[in-house]
Amino acid sequence: MTDVLSPPTAAAHVSGLHKSFDGRVVLDGVDLDVARGEIVALLGTSGSGKSTLLRAIAGLSDGHEGTVAVDGRPAVAFQEPRLVPWLRVSRNVELGLRDRRRTPARLAKARRVLEEVGLGHRLDAWPLTLSGGEAQRAALARALVAEPTLLLLDEPFGALDALTKLSMHGLLLRLFDEHDLGVLLVTHDVTEAVALADRVLVLDGGRIGHEVPIDLPRPRQHAAPEAAVYAGRLLTLLGVEA
Repeated sequence: MTDVLSPPTAAAHVSGLHKSFDGRVVLDGVDLDVARGEIVALLGTSGSGKSTLLRAIAGLSDGHEGTVAVDGRPAVAFQEPRLVPWLRVSRNVELGLRDRRRTPARLAKARRVLEEVGLGHRLDAWPLTLSGGEAQRAALARALVAEPTLLLLDEPFGALDALTKLSMHGLLLRLFDEHDLGVLLVTHDVTEAVALADRVLVLDGGRIGHEVPIDLPRPRQHAAPEAAVYAGRLLTLLGVEA
């Protein structure tokens, strides 16, 4: 169960989180904090439990032990946009609101957030007519419409082409600045982690094995020598030759 967290400057707090599947320990006493106004990237090898941890924080899984507390209601965006194909884009965004009554205020809120992510002209579009980048923008709008203080991102840009991914990075940073969010980004891309995060955590053996603060001003150039140094260090921590 996910509890409400105070003080309000904190977005999420995880302490001693344990989770097993069929007797296999996936999370073995994870401790993690995400503050409002920071982006934390979570790296780890395949099967290390990154998505399991994110889902526990989001309240999308149970059966774990330990403390999981969040400030308010977290919002989640996944690698697949998960738009409902028989609902138009604006209706998909409205699904992010708790109040299910269709009112002018509800539509206005969805419209405002879609304008924010650059999809104001696609309000009445069907999801299957959207490009990959547009679909992810709609998914971000659906996550943001409820005005969360914690945004949980599970490899949301992994399936996008390189240019679209860079555009989405810029959009995320702009929304982060405007909404005073805490962001936890699960990714397998060390370059993406260095480009976006204030801190990068490496999940190893079911625990946070390493923490690497990224002391570079944003926006960051992916090919900059300073960024390459951080990326090389993270690859080494992941057991990959840089």
